[in-house]
Amino acid sequence: LGGEGEWYVGTRGGSGDHAAMIFGRRDMVAHIRFFPLEVQEVPFPEGYRVVACHSMREAKKSAGARDIFNSRIASYEIGLRLIRSRFPEYRDKLHHLRDVNPSNLGVDVAEIYGMLKVLPMTCTREEALRALPGEEDALERAFRTHTPPPEGYRVRDVCLFGLAECERGEVTAKLLRDGNMGKLGELMYISHDGDRVVTYEDGKSKPWSCPATDEYLERLILDSQSPDPEVRERAKLMYQPGGYRCSTEELDLIVDICRKVPGVLGAGLTGAGLGGVVLALAEEGAEGRLYEALEEGYYRPRGLPTAVEVCRSVGGACVV
Repeated sequence: LGGEGEWYVGTRGGSGDHAAMIFGRRDMVAHIRFFPLEVQEVPFPEGYRVVACHSMREAKKSAGARDIFNSRIASYEIGLRLIRSRFPEYRDKLHHLRDVNPSNLGVDVAEIYGMLKVLPMTCTREEALRALPGEEDALERAFRTHTPPPEGYRVRDVCLFGLAECERGEVTAKLLRDGNMGKLGELMYISHDGDRVVTYEDGKSKPWSCPATDEYLERLILDSQSPDPEVRERAKLMYQPGGYRCSTEELDLIVDICRKVPGVLGAGLTGAGLGGVVLALAEEGAEGRLYEALEEGYYRPRGLPTAVEVCRSVGGACVV
């Protein structure tokens, strides 16, 4: 109902935040799955901290940010419907974009990359409607929530990001149970790269892009079939950033500062992006170094208060 409430006011988000607020448990991570709703409680390992680093930039969901959020959801809709149209043998198994995965379809990851390759890099509304006869009503429902993106819907990059995020979500619970926080931190950085818009080197920003071109996907297909197990591992979906691009220069700078602090294992934006907060995963004892690095590299030069908080998981919403 919380998720539907956001749709009612016009923001086409998911229900993950709402579920976390309800199902949160002290010192636990809620591993949540939808359709059907399933919640697993995974202990957060000792010796680590989650640090919230606020950019002090607000995402105005009632303004242009809402158009960007909702256009990404429309890209998911276009991508899923195109895959169902082009691969009718899997149609009955594809109810949501997350269903495009090796386990559900009984295929190897090379087949998933082949499916992504049929998607356009970009398309207009008119091109989507022409490519999907009979889907006009569903597409129009998605389109009416936002103005058309000037560059077109970036279907392939957005769908690769979404599928990779699903894979990262699946593996996160196991990494927490195993205490493999280094790998979890690595996946946090990769996830943020999928949202990234710039990268910083020597204090200077330059544009960032990792497009899912035909060449990129063909290389992944070849690598997924390599005799070298390390090459096959890196070709897995969870290591691919994709291109959702809902970060900001401020969030990217915070993440790049985090990356240089000893004891910080990972960092990435949290929530919908376009402002807000970066969550950093740090070893216990690294919090002070991270605070000082962000104060010096981000907050003080902008005349902002240092908005860095060490967090812990607490119980969810309840009747008082």
